[in-house]
Amino acid sequence: MKRKLMRCLGAGLGITLFVAFGYAAPAEVAVKATFSGTLVENLSPCTIRPGDEYITLPLAAVTLNMLQSSQESPRYPFAVHLENCEFDATTPGRIEVFLRGNGDSNGMLQPDAGSTATGIVIGIENARGAPLAVNATSPGLTLSLNAADIVIPMQAWLRADGATPPTAGEFTASLNYIIEYP
Repeated sequence: MKRKLMRCLGAGLGITLFVAFGYAAPAEVAVKATFSGTLVENLSPCTIRPGDEYITLPLAAVTLNMLQSSQESPRYPFAVHLENCEFDATTPGRIEVFLRGNGDSNGMLQPDAGSTATGIVIGIENARGAPLAVNATSPGLTLSLNAADIVIPMQAWLRADGATPPTAGEFTASLNYIIEYP
């Protein structure tokens, strides 16, 4: 009986060793790869003029009295220049400009964190004085794509935000222009 038990144990151990060592599954390493991108119909029909990728517009010193009495500073013009525009003359396209930044509920640009001046906002408008709202869902500006070079003139101004009295200090505000060719 003891011998029969030893044979059974030996056979069981042999099977166990065979499964553990003799029939080892191949080693596998799993790698998760994620691919993403955007498929576009054509390349952008225009390029931004070198130097217009980052526009810095220094505003002249504005006094608190000016903001309290007239509520707005003078306008400060600036422009984005598009060059080498390619378009089909038989079916001219259009350009839509969206403004993205730290905007308030009225579409005005708020100063960046770290600014010491408070109670102010920056307005952006086209050359004719029509406001261009920050973070609007519809384009702030639509232009015809009908020339090799296009200038997008705009202007900025400073005003009191109306919620808190302005306080003196330094400020910066950042804005991104999204130019789409629908």
